[in-house]
Formats: sequence, C-alpha cells, structure tokens
Amino acid sequence: MKFIFRIFLFLLLLSVTDFTLGRLFHKFYLSSQYGIFARQIYCLNDSREDIIVLGASRAAHHYVPSILSDSLGMSCYNAGSDGMCIYYHYGILSSYMKERKPKIVLYDVSELDLLPSRTATFTLEAALDRLAPHYGEYAEIDSLYALAGWQEKLKMFSRMYRYNSKLVQLIKCHFIPSWEDAGYEALYGNLPENIKLSFTNTPDNRFEYNKKQYLNKLVKLTQAEGIKLIFIYSPQYSNDRLAAIDEIKKIAQNNHILFLDFSHTPELMSPSFFKDKRHLNDTGARKFSALLANTLLNESLSANL
Repeated sequence: MKFIFRIFLFLLLLSVTDFTLGRLFHKFYLSSQYGIFARQIYCLNDSREDIIVLGASRAAHHYVPSILSDSLGMSCYNAGSDGMCIYYHYGILSSYMKERKPKIVLYDVSELDLLPSRTATFTLEAALDRLAPHYGEYAEIDSLYALAGWQEKLKMFSRMYRYNSKLVQLIKCHFIPSWEDAGYEALYGNLPENIKLSFTNTPDNRFEYNKKQYLNKLVKLTQAEGIKLIFIYSPQYSNDRLAAIDEIKKIAQNNHILFLDFSHTPELMSPSFFKDKRHLNDTGARKFSALLANTLLNESLSANL
C-alpha cells in the first residue's frame, strides 16, 4: 500500500508540476513580441486583413504587404512561415474562419505541398509541433492530430510537451526584435553576377496522399466561404519544372482557381534579385510584389470584391 501511495503521490506531483509549468509557458508564449510565434498568434487571434498570404519561406520572403495594399486598396498580411507545408497552412486558415475571413488568399505553392519531405521540415510533424500551443483551442487544428495517430493526441495531455524544444525560440520572440512589414521578412544579399541558371531533373511523381487531400480541403474551404483563392508559383533562379507543380496547376484548373506562374518571369531573372536560388532578396521581393499587384489589377480581381 505504501508503494502504491508513493506512486500515486508521484503521479499527482508530476501532473501538478506539468500543468503549472505548462500554464506559465503558455502565458510566456502568448506574450511573444517578435518572430514566428508573434505572427502565428496574430493570425489566429487578431488578424482582420482583406488579403492573407499563405505558404512557406518563399511566401514569407517574397510578398510585401504594403506594396500589395497600396496598389489594390485592400489590407494585407503575410502569414507565410518557413518550413511549413499544406497541413500548417490549412490549420491556420481553417481556424481563421472561427470569427472572420479574408476576401483573398494568395497561396504561394511549393512542390513540397504534395511531395514527401526528406527533412524535418515540410512535414505533418513540423506543423503539429508549431501549432501545439493552440491544441484544444481550435477544432480544425485538433483534427490534424488525428493524422498522427492516438499516441500524439495522448502526448498533448502534457502541457509541457506542447513547448518541447521551444524555449530558445520563445526567448528570441521576446528579446530579439526583428523588422517586419505585416509579416513580411526581408532577405538581403544577392547571388554572384556570373552564376548560371541551374536545372535539376528530380523524379517526383509519388505524392503524399494526405498532403493532396489537405490541398483539396483548402480549396473546398475557400469555395464554401466565398473566398477568392489564388495559387502563385513565385520566382526562383533555376530552370526546374517539377511534376508536383503541374499537379497543383491541374487541381487549380479543375476547381476554376487562378494559377499565376511567375517562376521564370523575365523581369526578375537576374542574380541581383535573389538571395539564393530559391528566395528573392528585398529588392526582388519588392519588384515581384509590384508585378503581382499589377497582374491582379489586370485580372480585375479587386473590382469583384
């Protein structure tokens, strides 16, 4: 009996400690001032913009909201997030519908929105880890955990588990200011002037089933809510043409969604506009945002809203 009592007491103390520390971490998280956590909290709790930009790092670094807002006469927020794929973007947008909705969603598409990832990023696990502080707050986010199996849902009973490996990032989000333009993060520097366009023939015809399902769910969600969804393939300094992008384009065509391909726009095919082969620098992002705004105006999208 003493042994059983000690086990019970240990579990009780463990639970109380976990709950208490978890609550403290949650308050610390919610008071984030900068970086990825501040942007995530803003998107889920406060954003009321007309235009929302979704996508991974190319979204975060390619779309300048102030330029889009000035040109289109509509408020804009860049909710792009490095290393995140369709699971995260669906979780953010579907939770966004709880109290308000944007008029336009600009989705910067990536081949990794369909392909299995070979790294720790662009995965379901990465999305669940980023969204963990909001488990239990949004049914749409909670539903993503069902994809990972019952073990992951069981782990979420631990308040501390939700902040596993987040301490360093939490400190950065509180004490290291970062310049942003409504979520946009500028990159500086450029490729060498003599660098040539590269081409990589990557076999990529095996898509991740759940990723494709969630991309289609995003399409259905926006259509059901009367939101104008636009797929955009933003500039890159390479000649790659991957089958995954063609598959996303097919999804767009089947659902009457505008697909804008800026991947090899001549005006931007200069090393001076790129931080690296996949990302525009600040100069390139501003030029691209202006070209995009002009294209949207020519498509008469803003006039229809």
